[in-house]
Amino acid sequence: MKRSHGSYSKNSRNLAGKGRRTIRQRLSSFKDGDHVRIAASPSTKDGRPFLRFNGVTGKIVGRQGAVYKVELTQGRATRTILVSNAHLEIAV
Repeated sequence: MKRSHGSYSKNSRNLAGKGRRTIRQRLSSFKDGDHVRIAASPSTKDGRPFLRFNGVTGKIVGRQGAVYKVELTQGRATRTILVSNAHLEIAV
């Protein structure tokens, strides 16, 4: 059978490889100014950023409801995206 090429097909490919996020990772909180890495979790679809931003490092600027505003640069442009805490990790 031919593989599906829908909008979520690339996000759910390596579900077995990445595994589930732990409760600690899902409930993690960040402060303004923290440097974070965007790591899209295939097990949670809410608050997931666009796939282009996966693996990019940015800075927490604030909150908007239940999600965080993350500021990152792409070339000369500065982007502000909204990401859930389930898809963020502290950048080392």
